Amino acid sequence: MTYFLSYMQYVTITIMLQSLRLWWLASGFLFGVSFVVPYLWWCIFPACVLLFFAIEREQSTAKLFFWGTFVGTSLYAGSLWWCWDAFPVLWIPETNYLAQFALIGLYWLTASLAMGVAIGIFAVCIKKIKKYSMTRVTRKSTPN
Repeated sequence: MTYFLSYMQYVTITIMLQSLRLWWLASGFLFGVSFVVPYLWWCIFPACVLLFFAIEREQSTAKLFFWGTFVGTSLYAGSLWWCWDAFPVLWIPETNYLAQFALIGLYWLTASLAMGVAIGIFAVCIKKIKKYSMTRVTRKSTPN
């Protein structure tokens, strides 16, 4: 029984380490939670570590930008959670609460996505800077 559990733990850890999507999702979740729940502020540190590991392992620039934007949107959606405290909006003459809910949700999602793109650009820039800086360091110079 112990052998089986240790094997299952090994398989689970191996899958987790090889799955980039899981790293991106965990990083985005931890970033969002660290802003929503004040007692979980420390979750920002493992989120940063997961983000940089995922940036390091990702090969495709398009996927890097997409997942970086996802992480950034999660981060800013958590930090802009206070937008939902505006509900119900009393200064809008519309008494339809569904329309107010949709309006606040549209603002929240649009603002989070617009700011989240910056993290996607940051992820691509970090990858490109590392790629080109390492090629200069490892390139052998020819004597004149």
